[in-house]
Amino acid sequence: MDFQIHVNLPYSHLGFLFIFYFLLCHTTLPQKIKRGAILFHEYNERRIYSIFHSRTLEELEELEELEELEEVKELEELKELEEQKKEQVKFEDKYLVAFKSFSNEYNFTEEELQQQTDIFSKLKSEYQANKTKEFDRLNALLLETHKIIDLEPIFTDELESLIVAYFEIEDDYADNPASIDFDELFIYVENDHKKFQEEIIKLLEEQSLDTEFQNKALNVVLDKKLDGFMNNYILEFTPLGNVYMRYNHFKTSFEYFSNNTIPYRYLETIGRKYVMTFRCKSLFIDLEDELKKASDKDILEKEKEKDKEKDKEPSGQHFKSYNKDTKMDKNINKNKGRPGQNVLPPQIKANLPNVNGSSNGEKHLLKENANRYTWIGRLSNFPVLKKVDRKTVDKKYAMTFADFKQIKK
Repeated sequence: MDFQIHVNLPYSHLGFLFIFYFLLCHTTLPQKIKRGAILFHEYNERRIYSIFHSRTLEELEELEELEELEEVKELEELKELEEQKKEQVKFEDKYLVAFKSFSNEYNFTEEELQQQTDIFSKLKSEYQANKTKEFDRLNALLLETHKIIDLEPIFTDELESLIVAYFEIEDDYADNPASIDFDELFIYVENDHKKFQEEIIKLLEEQSLDTEFQNKALNVVLDKKLDGFMNNYILEFTPLGNVYMRYNHFKTSFEYFSNNTIPYRYLETIGRKYVMTFRCKSLFIDLEDELKKASDKDILEKEKEKDKEKDKEPSGQHFKSYNKDTKMDKNINKNKGRPGQNVLPPQIKANLPNVNGSSNGEKHLLKENANRYTWIGRLSNFPVLKKVDRKTVDKKYAMTFADFKQIKK
């Protein structure tokens, strides 16, 4: 048997259900009801709290405002402490962490990469042309000597004429033919024949020079790029005032403008910022790395000297050990200040990091392995606007009087 339930609702009830569904699903009424319930609940909690603690609602609101102000003050104090910690970091250590992890590669534009490709193709084509020309020259000389060797051992008039033409001694042969020793000249021709054969084989077996040409092309493009760094400046705020810095590729020196004397350790920090800004880290010499390399090199040299001394020392005999370090120090003091000796500037020596407990950093660092910084003026001398070369803008400005007369004609 089938049971069916029939619900007969009046149309008014269906209308109420539709309105309720619409308000529930398509309006913000449920959210407002929820928010009102939360506010009502908080209000009742305050009323109960005020009854038990004998305080008015206004006093409770004041207490909550005070708590919020205290939280804000605590946050501000925390921020101030963090800023103080940041300020406590030494200026010379600024950018140091970022510099250590920075890439050593240069950043080239598409135009510079295309220039590098063009220069590489030009160098390779010139090399191939010169190689072909040299091969043709050697092959012609080889054929010339081969003709002479094929006519041996009988010295005919033809063989003698070929030898005379090969050595270009026609005048001597015409004046006195008996003075020419053809046997000796023939030996020279045989030696030349062997030499030409070896040079041709060497030329054919010569390996590709693509890597060398790539490096040459890269150096040409890189030199042009570094020349343009004269127009690349950075501004750094130091504890001793503002500093503008650029790089002079011709002098291989970082040049800077400042109103005060800037210590070398501060200039190193600004130099780090410069090479990271313009992606040229390879320009910068890291003194700490150089000192470690030099220290490791000294250790290896000392170990080699010890091994040599052990090899020289006869077995079963022991000699007195003299203080060699003292003798070396005396020799160093004697040579100090002589021409050709590498003596570090005092501003570099004063700021060298201590490596392996050594107090004298000059043992491990040469003058040419340090960054150079050149002061070129005060901030008032800083060229805010670059002077335009009129010759590049107006070709008539570079015209000579002879050119002017030629145009008139």
